Amino acid sequence: MIGERIKRREDPRLLTGKGQYMADLVIHGMLHAALLRSPHAHARIKRIDPSGALKVPGAVAVFTGADLKQHLEPLASWYNFAGKQAPTQPHDYPLAVSKVRYMGEPVAVVVASDRYVAEDAMEQIEVEYEPLPVVVDAEEAMKENAPLLFEEAGSNIYWQGSFQYGAVEQAFAEADLVVKDKLYFHRFSSTPMEGYAILANYQSVDHSITIWGNFQSPAIFRLRIAHSLGIPMNRVRLITPPDIGGGFGLKMPLHPWAILVAFVSMKVMRPVKWVEDRLEHQAASHHGSEQTSYVEFAAKKDGTILGLRAKIIHNAGAYVHMPEPLGMVEWSHIPQGCYRFRNVAMECYSVLTNKCPVAPNRGYGRMQHQFLIERMMDRVAQELKMDPVDLRLKNFIRPEEFPYESTNGALYDSGQYAACVHKAQETLDWERWKKEQAKAREQGRYIGLGLVSIMDPGVTNMAMVGLFDKSLKMSTTGEAASLTIDPSGTITVLTGSWGQGHETTCAQVVAYEFGIPFEDVYVVPGIDTATHPVAGSSGTYASRFAAMASGALQGAAAELKEKMIRIAAHLWRTDAEKLEFSEGKVREKGGAGKFMPLAQLAALATYSPAKLPPGVKPGMESTFIYNYPKANEMDDSGRANFAATYANVVHAVALEVNPHTGQYEILKYVVVHDAGTLINPLIADGQVHGAVAHSLGAAMLEEFIYNDEGQLLNGSWVDYLCPKATDIPDIEVEHIVTPSPFTAYGVKGMGEGSGPVPALLAQALEDALSPLKQFRITWSRHTPEKVLSMLREARAG
Repeated sequence: MIGERIKRREDPRLLTGKGQYMADLVIHGMLHAALLRSPHAHARIKRIDPSGALKVPGAVAVFTGADLKQHLEPLASWYNFAGKQAPTQPHDYPLAVSKVRYMGEPVAVVVASDRYVAEDAMEQIEVEYEPLPVVVDAEEAMKENAPLLFEEAGSNIYWQGSFQYGAVEQAFAEADLVVKDKLYFHRFSSTPMEGYAILANYQSVDHSITIWGNFQSPAIFRLRIAHSLGIPMNRVRLITPPDIGGGFGLKMPLHPWAILVAFVSMKVMRPVKWVEDRLEHQAASHHGSEQTSYVEFAAKKDGTILGLRAKIIHNAGAYVHMPEPLGMVEWSHIPQGCYRFRNVAMECYSVLTNKCPVAPNRGYGRMQHQFLIERMMDRVAQELKMDPVDLRLKNFIRPEEFPYESTNGALYDSGQYAACVHKAQETLDWERWKKEQAKAREQGRYIGLGLVSIMDPGVTNMAMVGLFDKSLKMSTTGEAASLTIDPSGTITVLTGSWGQGHETTCAQVVAYEFGIPFEDVYVVPGIDTATHPVAGSSGTYASRFAAMASGALQGAAAELKEKMIRIAAHLWRTDAEKLEFSEGKVREKGGAGKFMPLAQLAALATYSPAKLPPGVKPGMESTFIYNYPKANEMDDSGRANFAATYANVVHAVALEVNPHTGQYEILKYVVVHDAGTLINPLIADGQVHGAVAHSLGAAMLEEFIYNDEGQLLNGSWVDYLCPKATDIPDIEVEHIVTPSPFTAYGVKGMGEGSGPVPALLAQALEDALSPLKQFRITWSRHTPEKVLSMLREARAG
């Protein structure tokens, strides 16, 4: 089963229209909510008159930020774990309280008999605003005279920190070359099919609440939701449906809307549902991180990279919603990427502006850093007139050096970086394209080649939060799984996380462990905190599921197999050491003699507990919580193993630029992925395709554009250009398997290896246009307009 290309179990229901999304969920007596949103990016709320809304037939209630402030605790942050208040953000509620800080921020919620009535009633609410000065640029927001989002804080800098690993000053003093640049990574979103959606049902009889939502991480935010609502955690039940329409990280910070809808249900004493529409999602849910970086690379004349220094300015938007500001320090998994230099200095700022708040987005926090590393590698290659691929090969961590501990304490498990590069060149047919490029240049055509290599870390160790406050002592990467063998011999699986492909891969692992048919394993879809086991960090994020859930499943299976061996040894009056579990049965070692199938053992444990050995409990169930054994706490020097696995991804491309329009066509695209052992290569390929498609869309088309007044100028899909299937080129995927020595089966996390695409296209475009001019592309979105402006610049020169 491990390594088999089995089609996903999820696909039949999705392809036949039988998926179960939040919008499909209906409860008797349910009301519907709609949110009134601010047209201003920054303004005081002088007056709200909701009385007109209540005159609309079918309208039930209206609530404002003042109501929330009176009855709720502010939204929690990471700092609450250490008993502290978040800096530079004294209060934060799901509705604006005294002023709005970004266009689209909710100021009131209307509850009505249906969504249409709620929308009509919402339009009758009168709000008087006093517009305030706006700041949308993070560097401008850092200045002393900048408009303040929170006046009482005295600054727009939410958090700042400096980190140094290794002998940075010495490295720069010994360098033959110091390359400097300013890089900008734009904000975009992964645009899931279904936006945020919540249905809450409060029960006054026992002061409990059930909240359905398309949560990625119900386990993490359950405590935060309970804290704000004032309901004991054991009475807050969170349920994720089988299908959530895509998360991509954006559905991590779902707790503000869960708290809002739950509060409304508590007040009206009825179930309340809210489904975000597309315009709301684009403008005012959460965006991917936006970052400006001032970077210096130190190098020797032979191309040896010695170290980097960087000042990173993170545009967090108007509020910092948990799990932010983790996006500011997510680079700590991979401070030097795939490379051997050991000297790193980072000065980091998380800055509030009058833009939509940011959230995790596929490749959370790492895409920005991968862009930084790979662009600067190209800059060094340009300055030294070296081939950019040769520069990378020279500086890679070598296979014999693994496990490799970097200066920040990250323990890279395994890798064959050079082999992945050579495989990518072979698959792309690099030398043939070099010849094609030379012929094209003779004809006045511009073909460019690009190749970049990144480290794709998986499974965040929550020790990372200590980087922005040392009193936050964590070390969890855990995942939970429960297995139940019934008397018929079939197995039921529950896990603490849920996402695409999990239903299939979990069944493969369990079938492998017990040696039973794949069809005999049922994985209960979705997540329900009342029935499913959860660990402290359970959730679908940070490419963690395969690496952590496999460990939990393996652990639970081992407990059950050991129990069955004990039962058989007791019944046969023999030593357990003489028995083994294999091919769905307990048998004598060597395969000869007596055996007993797991169905019979499960039936004995269920119906005949008197036959069990002393100390063995009835039933055939096991719950196992797995925590990565190398997940340590951060030390006082800011060092820890901030991830569990460190996959490697190489992207290579050949493209051609139209010199008259600036449009460019991808001629061939190749990805070589090393995610260790692949549980299901078919699903792994799908993860790679999805990651590349997302990132190609961002690098070629997508960007949220604001004017100086904080107005989003492209809030619909008419103006915000998402790629269609026909816009994505064929993607050839190859795998090199270097198992992790630390995880079950040697698996590594994967699925977020899209980070290099903006750097890859930049490198290829520079290469294509190099006969005209040596360009330095320092931005992450490469539109035809920008390419055309480069062509005009070259011609003018």
